[in-house]
Amino acid sequence: MSVGHAVPDTAVDVHVDAALEDSRPGTVSATLTLPAGSYDLKVTEAGAGADAESLIDAGGVDVPAGANASVEAPSRNP
Repeated sequence: MSVGHAVPDTAVDVHVDAALEDSRPGTVSATLTLPAGSYDLKVTEAGAGADAESLIDAGGVDVPAGANASVEAPSRNP
């Protein structure tokens, strides 16, 4: 799974279950290798921690075996 960050002017942390990745605007993460399963995805303000209030929250995202998946945080409406 790769994570693309398209929210301008906002640094965020992307939580994939226990995995954490610091994400900066306009970046795409290195590929995370995940086994098939169901994952909870959560985006918080950078440095806020996994228990912080979500900016974006998607629980129960199914990742099938052998999938080449990308996740993008949408940009805010002007």
